[in-house]
Amino acid sequence: MVQKINRLVESLLQGFKTWPGLETVQNIPYQSYSDALFEFTSLKIDVILDGEIPPQKQRLKVLPPHEFLETSLSATKDRFFLESVPVHVEYKKTHEIETLIAGVRDEPYTLTQGSTYGLYRVFWGVPVVSRTGWIDRQKHILETLPENFWRWHGANLNARLEHQLADMGTALFHRDHLQFPLSLAQLLETVTEHLLTFNKQFLCPPEQRLRALEALPNLPSGFMGLLNSLIRSDGALDHERKLTVARRLVEHLLSL
Repeated sequence: MVQKINRLVESLLQGFKTWPGLETVQNIPYQSYSDALFEFTSLKIDVILDGEIPPQKQRLKVLPPHEFLETSLSATKDRFFLESVPVHVEYKKTHEIETLIAGVRDEPYTLTQGSTYGLYRVFWGVPVVSRTGWIDRQKHILETLPENFWRWHGANLNARLEHQLADMGTALFHRDHLQFPLSLAQLLETVTEHLLTFNKQFLCPPEQRLRALEALPNLPSGFMGLLNSLIRSDGALDHERKLTVARRLVEHLLSL
């Protein structure tokens, strides 16, 4: 499978390299499950340009033969299949990434969309094209982020946890069977980013988060047991008991 992925990447690069504004192409590591029987691989590519993103017609001209094309309304993402492999391509501008990184390097801090997922893609992406060394400089900045940034982001996540926990309580009180699972899902995402932030790690893709949590060097005592209680789907815990577990989980995180 690795050889096939490498071949598909090369077929994509042949087209991307014809763009004069191309700065970097990164292959984003993707592996969803540890069990080899269910392991599923998708090809995620970030194409970073020093200039404008080509319009859709121009992008399609450089792609190898593909199937089932989807393009986002923002015109910054293309999704399609190459030889039965799902391919996700995101097109980005160098100045946008520089702005994102500047927001976490210097105070007052700012973080686009309130998440470090965009930083994860920059830092952990594997460069397969690098024309000027620009991407290496961005990675170096992210490698040496100040301690104050992690504290600032952790404090913001604390406030978010409290808000989402209150939403769960409101949903339980009103017997809102839609709001409760939605609020729980939001809380679980924040819990994940909170612990990654505590360990000075960026938020990884959703399909990798459970494995990332299990591998963290610093976890509160009993955390995985509480988490497994919240994510179980066998109906053993009703909403009231899940709220109790969520409160205990949040208390652990707020005390870090």
